[in-house]
Amino acid sequence: MTKLIVANSLNLAYVILPKCACTSIKSYICSADPNNPLQIDENYTTKALEGIFGPYTTDIGASINLSAYGDYLRFTFVRDPVSRLVSLYNEKVRSALYPPLADFGVKPGMSFQAFAEVICAVPDELADDHFCSQSFMIAHEGEVLVDLLAPIERTGELLPGLLTLSGHPWNGPTFHHRLTSKTFGRDDLSVRVRQLILDRYSADAALHEQVSVAPMISGRDDPRLQALKALL
Repeated sequence: MTKLIVANSLNLAYVILPKCACTSIKSYICSADPNNPLQIDENYTTKALEGIFGPYTTDIGASINLSAYGDYLRFTFVRDPVSRLVSLYNEKVRSALYPPLADFGVKPGMSFQAFAEVICAVPDELADDHFCSQSFMIAHEGEVLVDLLAPIERTGELLPGLLTLSGHPWNGPTFHHRLTSKTFGRDDLSVRVRQLILDRYSADAALHEQVSVAPMISGRDDPRLQALKALL
């Protein structure tokens, strides 16, 4: 399920990808837009996202106002899939189990290797959004449906710049996201387990590598995007 955070006064829509620094980004957007700080659309599916960001060809339902975000600049940040899964394990399994994961056979305190084997066997169509492929949540039929896509390693550079270009110069603290600490047993992240993850999330690995070389910026006619291109 795809969710959006909409900063109304800034004309920005952030597409949430869990375990991709989204908590830090949410806090950042809230502080940047105090009048309309946070609006999360819980019922947006990938098809709904298509309706907002691309040609609307599917009857999604009258409860979703597709026109509400048609003029917003949509952006998100992606993460290396191994780091993302390690972060999920450390925060949602190793210390205390995130209850929805139990539905997939994840057990409290299980090793990272066992956790990875369980998670990597779940297809995107059935996955919880914490481990669903990032590429699955932001694309439709191979087309990325956001205007700005960059790696989380560049969030501290691009997010303040985007806020400034949107009319809210950032004078607060430097944005930072916590790097994953590999605190589980070293043997758990074996070559075999790492390859298992990279095979399962091959599209995510390729996407992260691609945008690490050059962030993806759509051809949409928005002066903020043109200004970002000049900075990159």
